[in-house]
Amino acid sequence: MPIAHAGLDDVGDTKVVRYVRGVLVASGVLPDRDEHLHRLERWVTNTVAAVSDPDDRLVVHRYVHWYLLHRLRARITPQRPVTVEQAKRLRSHAITAVAVLRAVRAEGSSLAALSETDVSEWLAGRQVAGRTWLGAFLRWAYRQRLCTVTLPAQQWTGPRSRIDHAHRWDLARRLLHDDTLPLADRIAGLFVVLYVQTASSLCALRCDQIQPTPSGARLLFGTTPVDLPTGLVTLITALRTRRAGTEREATPWLFPGRPRTQPITPGQLTNRLNAIGVTVRQARTTALLQLAVELPAAVLARCLGIDVTSAVAWQRAASGDWHTYAARIADGQSSLRTI
Repeated sequence: MPIAHAGLDDVGDTKVVRYVRGVLVASGVLPDRDEHLHRLERWVTNTVAAVSDPDDRLVVHRYVHWYLLHRLRARITPQRPVTVEQAKRLRSHAITAVAVLRAVRAEGSSLAALSETDVSEWLAGRQVAGRTWLGAFLRWAYRQRLCTVTLPAQQWTGPRSRIDHAHRWDLARRLLHDDTLPLADRIAGLFVVLYVQTASSLCALRCDQIQPTPSGARLLFGTTPVDLPTGLVTLITALRTRRAGTEREATPWLFPGRPRTQPITPGQLTNRLNAIGVTVRQARTTALLQLAVELPAAVLARCLGIDVTSAVAWQRAASGDWHTYAARIADGQSSLRTI
């Protein structure tokens, strides 16, 4: 068998194959690739092929390949590969499309003949799929003129869970200065508290995304590097020094898992952060609300790697005042640069 990704793919997607692939990538024998995206594409191909009706298969192919995967690929970069949550959401969307088409076929009907009554009955009986996934598919099908019924998107009313702003800064100071906490967990917690990163995005962070500068370092969360405060740079430098000369020095991941050739999983990292008092969702929500007041949505998206549509929604939830933005930047008051 040739030493290539394709050769390993032919063996199958097992834990042993994933481990061997990770070792070969870490040692430079194989080039790096987005494994979550590759596994997702293979799953999509098999899922579409399993749809028995040719017309339904074409609809699923259009929805998943031309719409969902196309949108996902537009959001990822070599520095920000597909996350576990992104792959999970796309699978849920695809499964919903298959379930809807199977349901209308079972009733002797078709997608074109779907009525509001049918959709209401599905929702009332919690059949076929949840409102979020069902609504997304029906809105796409309506735009494609495949059906005459749609399901309006539910308006986001703002965050429900957050912590006090003062507590956020107390937490940041504790993570910066409490040497009794695990060093890697302190850094991960600060990325959540200061830079609104999710557990999934932290797991995808690579060491080469940290760029040294004459005054310290900057990190590429999105498309625009963010200057890191001195205290955080000190922690990252200490982490690299601690790993020097060990097997973890060779890993490309800032937060490696086991084996070291793979990143830590979002669930594992979330548990570790919970253990030191960082509730990711609450801390991230509070940070986003404060940053959304200070920065325009486009800046949030570029600097922090979040979707611009989401950034706009947070801006509205926070009621940001953009007339003072230029003055804040001129005075160096942006929370992206100061603690």
